[in-house]
Amino acid sequence: MKKTLGVLSLMGVLALASCALPPAPPPRGAAPQPQQPAGTSPLQMTLTGTFWRLAAFHTQAGFIELNAANEGMLQFAQDGTLAGHSGCNSFAGSYEAEGDIIKIAPGPMTMRACEDALMVQEVAVMQALPNVRTFKIDGQTLQFFDGSNAELLRYKAEQPLALAGTKWAATMINNGAGAVASLVAGSEVNALFDADGRVSGRGGCNNYNGSFALDGNNIKIGPVASTMMACDEATMKQETAYFKALENTTTYSIRGNTLELRAADGALQVSFVAVQ
Repeated sequence: MKKTLGVLSLMGVLALASCALPPAPPPRGAAPQPQQPAGTSPLQMTLTGTFWRLAAFHTQAGFIELNAANEGMLQFAQDGTLAGHSGCNSFAGSYEAEGDIIKIAPGPMTMRACEDALMVQEVAVMQALPNVRTFKIDGQTLQFFDGSNAELLRYKAEQPLALAGTKWAATMINNGAGAVASLVAGSEVNALFDADGRVSGRGGCNNYNGSFALDGNNIKIGPVASTMMACDEATMKQETAYFKALENTTTYSIRGNTLELRAADGALQVSFVAVQ
């Protein structure tokens, strides 16, 4: 009798195992995750949560492959918005994704003029994006295809820079008068955020330091203290505006090698590029 009960118990366990729920489907807009061989780490990226660097784009002459240092990029947010860079100009936009089907709608774009090769790249990218109908993610490669399954664009996953430990050089500073201005010629403004919640750098004339605190992408900087060296009027005015901009900052975002600090109303306070 005990032997019979043992067999019945084993059969019950097997029956329960056969009725186990299937795994949850992948997030909307994410490519199905492949099975990984035993003992290996998963390398499959997802559409959102990954920084995508432009690797190749289609022209009438065929695919043009780019080096890893080019400025072209895409980032897809979970709320259906996207941010990108053509290689010449930055742009925003929106997208809808379901399975491997995707619709991309580029939005506002900056209007900077660049060298001919970058303008050719920009035209190719911006013409291709609205024509994308499907996508495929294979490991760390993202490919976009049109309605006839012809490849239009290819991107590679890249590890985004971290706020702390990267030296950031300012390129644009809010002047406090409703405009964002480029730096005074010959001046150097930078910031280094460390893991201990301290920020330091050069304000254009003086060295400075202060504290910062993070909560997700929210950031509070300051108060800022600096040395008391005197410089020319334009540089001193810029430095005062920079320190005020830092203390007005409430959010930050990193896209590729660019760090942007913004106020609560979304106004850009400081734009930086990574220099190491």
